[in-house]
Amino acid sequence: PPLLLLLLHMELAAARQPRGIIFCEIGPCFTNPGIFTFSTYFLCLFQCWRTTWYTHGHTHHTSCITPHFLFEEECFFFPRSVQGLGDVAPYHTLLQQGVDRPATPRLEKMAQEGTLFDRFYTLGAECSPSRASWMTGRSPSDPAVRIHLVIGPDRQENQHRGCANWLDPNTTTVTALLHERGWATGHFGKWHLGDVVASGSEKGAPPLAAYGIADSQCYVCTNPSTFDFSDPWFPSNSSRLIVDRGLQMIEQAVAKNQSFYLNLWFHINHAPLLPTKEQYQALADYEGVKDPVELCPGPNPQPHIIGYPTCPQLVYRASQFELDRQIGRVLDYLDATGLSDDVLVVFSSDNGPEDPHIYINSVGDPGPFRGRKRSLYDGGVRMPMIARWKGQVPAGRVSSTTLLSADWLPTVAALTNTPLPGTADSMLGHNMAQELVPTARSGGPRTKNPAWDYRAQGYGYCWNAAPRLAIHDLEQPELKLLLNPPGDFPRRELYNRSLAADTFESQSLVDQFPDLTANLTARALAWMSTLAPSPLFKVNHTGCAAYRFP
Repeated sequence: PPLLLLLLHMELAAARQPRGIIFCEIGPCFTNPGIFTFSTYFLCLFQCWRTTWYTHGHTHHTSCITPHFLFEEECFFFPRSVQGLGDVAPYHTLLQQGVDRPATPRLEKMAQEGTLFDRFYTLGAECSPSRASWMTGRSPSDPAVRIHLVIGPDRQENQHRGCANWLDPNTTTVTALLHERGWATGHFGKWHLGDVVASGSEKGAPPLAAYGIADSQCYVCTNPSTFDFSDPWFPSNSSRLIVDRGLQMIEQAVAKNQSFYLNLWFHINHAPLLPTKEQYQALADYEGVKDPVELCPGPNPQPHIIGYPTCPQLVYRASQFELDRQIGRVLDYLDATGLSDDVLVVFSSDNGPEDPHIYINSVGDPGPFRGRKRSLYDGGVRMPMIARWKGQVPAGRVSSTTLLSADWLPTVAALTNTPLPGTADSMLGHNMAQELVPTARSGGPRTKNPAWDYRAQGYGYCWNAAPRLAIHDLEQPELKLLLNPPGDFPRRELYNRSLAADTFESQSLVDQFPDLTANLTARALAWMSTLAPSPLFKVNHTGCAAYRFP
């Protein structure tokens, strides 16, 4: 999954509002080798903490042990400079050097200059659902969304999965709300919310303009203006091309004295990854070595498709370093033009790390969390998120407040004094503006339990295959229940994910807390009854508890 960069540009008013907002998202968070993915969806700040863990007799050193921040491919980062990472910090030792050290200096600086949220959760375990929740403030399984799984160009396959062919333009989106108020709105990068083409009398997915996006260039879409994803070198150049278009839009909006909102949804770290020789060398120069292959951790690096030695770690890190450099271009532009005092920039990712069994260069690591992409365990949905707005978002802060991807729309509405539609009461998201900007209007306490519905069987190791539903307790958010609906493969798992208890979600407390389990079960099933119907195919949502975190 890719990175997402969201820039929201707002006019200043008596109550301070940002002139702009930029939302950066990346694909599967780059976890392992210390990378924080700018989810081609959101910028994932995966990063520089280190731990040692064991599987099948092999020792693995990793830097990423906290939640994913970006969207799109999986990953999460924690900047070296940020101290006090809450209940995750004891798992990490600051990594100063070595192959696992994340090469994300600009994201680290962004975290220094803003706030790192280490309990940010995306409501989708893969890209389409996550993106839908960011855009709408709703669960991906909401009847107004119906994108509970990845959607594609095949109508019959989408129907088989019980999914819509595209995001309904009649469903309120964050871009439509701001566009109606006269904002300049843009989206550059991956879309993946509908790419069905017209066929005979059957309509195709609408262009991005239908969602209040005035300026756009995308891929996995049916837009008039698209990136050429068939170009084998597009992944190598994608971060630069996306930022080029984003900066162009910002310049045009500023010239018109217009507020702006910008989605930058990056490809990295999604497959395929194909760094250029120059990008490999740029990473080597940053790490202080002459030959990039010196950064491969083991012997016998294999020839790359373009003919020189490399390894999965090097492919992954060189791609991330280029992404980080391009994000730095955005931040440098804002600093140079004086916009940093007026623009909110948010970075995160859409889901946890891809399984390397599916793509060998996906070396992202969920650290002490169970699960990966396509799992409702924390390793699949807990991401890092970074927010920067100089003078408004506290600098150098780490927050352990629970935030959801669905909170984005109501939060942006609050920050920009934009009224919500009458249908907002059915949204799962909540106004969390005051958690980003302490002087913003408070949304009060959250009134709806954070809840997830993922209707696909997990991939890879069986211990990553979670039940279909998950729900957090409102009063004690570290308590999480996962369950299958009645009639499906029976599973109920209750975890206390605090540091002193069980961050890996391996020791179920169902038997010890029957009343709490019953209460959360009732809440989860009541919420499920409000969702879109289940897909036509049957999934057992089986798994296992074969793995235990040391």
